[in-house]
Formats: sequence, C-alpha cells, structure tokens
Amino acid sequence: MARDRAVIPLIDLVDIDHWQKIQDHFAQVIGVTIRTVDRTGRLITKPSNTTRICEEILTNSPAGIARCSRCLPPSLDALSLEEKWKEGYECHLGLYNFSIPVDTIDNQAVAYMLIGPVSLGQRKKVQGYKDKIEELGIDQEKFIDAMIEVKAFTFTGIRSVIELISDITCYVVQLGYNRFKLERIIPLPKLGRVVHRFYMDRILSTLLDVSSDTAGTEFGSIMLLNEDSGELYIKVARGLNKDIIKNTRLKLGEGLAGLALKERRFLLLDNKLTDRRIKSRLRRPKIKSALVAPIKIDNQPMGVMNIGTVRPAVKITSGKLETLHRLIELTEATLTNFHKF
Repeated sequence: MARDRAVIPLIDLVDIDHWQKIQDHFAQVIGVTIRTVDRTGRLITKPSNTTRICEEILTNSPAGIARCSRCLPPSLDALSLEEKWKEGYECHLGLYNFSIPVDTIDNQAVAYMLIGPVSLGQRKKVQGYKDKIEELGIDQEKFIDAMIEVKAFTFTGIRSVIELISDITCYVVQLGYNRFKLERIIPLPKLGRVVHRFYMDRILSTLLDVSSDTAGTEFGSIMLLNEDSGELYIKVARGLNKDIIKNTRLKLGEGLAGLALKERRFLLLDNKLTDRRIKSRLRRPKIKSALVAPIKIDNQPMGVMNIGTVRPAVKITSGKLETLHRLIELTEATLTNFHKF
C-alpha cells in the first residue's frame, strides 16, 4: 500500500468539532474511551469517556505511569500495515486496546482512533491482581472498583464493533477527501449531495454485513422509509430473491418491519416467541431465528434492519443481541451527524 506520499492532515478533510461529536457518540454507545491521534500519536481530539483506571488510579502510581507509557505500539503505521490493529494489543493489566487506522481512498492513514481499554473474555478475580497491585503500590479497593468499570466484550463482539467503526470513519474521511480533491471541478453543493448518498449507502451496507457476520445469519435487508409515500422499501439486501427486493412495500405499522419501526423496538423471533400479535405477522415459517430492528436519525424513524436464518443451530443469543444493539446505535450516531461532514 502506498503510504510514503505526503499525507493530507485530518483537519483539512473534516470539521474537527463535528469529528469530536461523532467520537463522543461512539464512546458513549460502546462505553469505552476513544481518542483520535495523528500518525505520530499526538492527540487531535479530546479523549471521550475517559476510563478511571487509566486517568485516575494508574496516574497516581509512578510505576503505573511508566508501564502505561508503553501501552501504545512503537509504530502506529507499522501496526496498520500489518493489519494487527484488528487483534488489539494487551496492556500490562491484561486489558486490550485497539488502534484503528483512518484511511483515505488511496489507503493513506491520515489518523488513528485509539479505543480502549476493554476487558476481553472472562474477568480476573481479585486475587489475580494481588501481585500487580503490590507492584504498582496502589490502593486495592480503588483499583478493583475502577477495573470493574472497564467495559467487557466478547472477542466477537469487540471485533464487530471496531470493524464497523473502522469502515464508518474511513467513509467519513473519504467523503472529505473527495470534496478536498474535486471541489474545483464539481460545484460543492452538488458534490455534497452525490457523495453523501453514496457513502450513506455504504454505511448501511456495512451495517448489514457486520451484523449478519455477528449473528451468523445468511439473509437480511435494510429497509428505508420513503417520506413521500410513507412506505418501507428494501435499500440493501443479502440472500433475498430479486422479486422480493423489488416488490416489497410496507406501511408504518404493517408487517414485522413496520411494527418494529412504529413502536421503535427490537423484535427477536425464535422458538421462544409467545407474542401472538407478532407470531400472526410471520410469513416465512422456515425461519428459525431472526431480528427486526428499527433505525432512527435524530430520534425520527429512518428504516429497519432485518436479519435471519433457517438453520436450527444458529441462535441470536443475548450476547449477540447486545452487540447488534451497539452496531445499530453506532450507525445511528453516524447518520445523525453525517450531513455535517
């Protein structure tokens, strides 16, 4: 990949105040600290949702400060080139951090989003930190309280979240890159509308792909609400018949998708479903597990994501459902602010 040419700074591609807002929303949704830095590791934004274990507890320990100074990899660009950012890197406390490269169209990393720390897998018990607490010379009770606050993820869950954030932030920067390069050729308002629609479609497509991978489902769609007709239509689909994609139209409140959007709630469909009002709307009895989830912008109905499977062995578990909630909330936060970019 070409990374040796002059890189356009992030501040020339996006409004940093707007970038800060979307970073703040991301951090709030996933409950994790997020920072944006340049290629040297220097802060571009203010840290969002700072973690007490890092900002308060360890900063009061000289040994903790020394250890934490080595949390970042020696070269952010090298990490990006090797694509090890998807694996994360473990700090001295056994917590994980992720460094997401924010690329332009020509694969130039203009910045990095640092996400973490997070806890992956099963948490350690108090006795597991005894030697570490003594080594760092910090108060045990305060340390344990702060560690409990660190957000816990499954490996699959955090991977889904960082992949969606990676795609979204790259799309936002690519939008700015297009405007930066082409504003002298195409009138800016026209370019803005065209590029906005293109990247919004890509974000929705990515949401569907990442959600399907997370849940293990083989078919799904994103339906959008046509404000003029008041009907939902299929914008993005995977594994569906072309006639279904072309002809499906639902009014608000009609069918499962219309119901989910009207009532603004997730509908989980499986063999434990007892709600007769929902069961009466099922049109495909072969489906073994499915999720119908509303998508909102500025708290206004925008559309619905549907994912499902006919395989009995695949279940949308509570853990998967929590991750899917986060993925949709991340997308909503992006689309709410997207027009500002």
